Amino acid sequence: MCRYPRLVALSIALLVAGDNLAAADPGQALALIESGRHRRAIELLQPLAERPGAGPDVLNNLAVAHAASGDWQAAESLLRRALGAHRELGTVHANLERLYTWRAALAYREALRDDGPRPPAPALDTVKPAAAPPVPVPAGTPATREAIRAALARWEEARRNGDTAAYLSTYVEGFVPHPGLTHDDWRKSLATALAAAGRPSLEQVEIRVLHPARAVAGFVVAGAGGEPPSYRLLVLRNDGDAWRITHELNAP
Repeated sequence: MCRYPRLVALSIALLVAGDNLAAADPGQALALIESGRHRRAIELLQPLAERPGAGPDVLNNLAVAHAASGDWQAAESLLRRALGAHRELGTVHANLERLYTWRAALAYREALRDDGPRPPAPALDTVKPAAAPPVPVPAGTPATREAIRAALARWEEARRNGDTAAYLSTYVEGFVPHPGLTHDDWRKSLATALAAAGRPSLEQVEIRVLHPARAVAGFVVAGAGGEPPSYRLLVLRNDGDAWRITHELNAP
């Protein structure tokens, strides 16, 4: 477990949560595409494209990144999806036309058994992301705080009962507590770690909602079995069905 002074831990947790939000910025992904960092752009845009009602800018630019990486099948699928939902967007039409024209040229070349130069792959155009309307931050929404407190209660109960399956379910998939430790190693060590933790309780719980999908919870873990209390910070993500832990820090 990473250990930091309390104020430093809070600062790190807020920065981590902020970085996770910034990672979903379509404007940042466009800059990555323009600088040739297509793989990183795909990583940022893919979660946005998987959301219902994904915008044409996200779908088109993700297609551009896939095409630049050589995955033309994924590019075509995304462009067709963008066209189906947003037929008025001329850039998507133009990109699909270029892709199909190139494929037709390749097919014609193959039919003629032409050994000449291969037709160059088309360059697809990006779309400037639409300005997103401001999203209200539900910092004072009782339902949001109640959902986060429910997630903390599940975490505390699983920890007290030594229930590794329930404990794992309170974290995001693939969670690791710190660099250098794999998820599998952490998972295998949980039974021993939870047994050693005894039956601690959470006190002085504070919650900061930073975004509809991100929050930081800080609390004192009261020591069990003579152990001194410690301060814990959890960065949580709203996965729709529940809030889950993405990062955790332990401070004296």
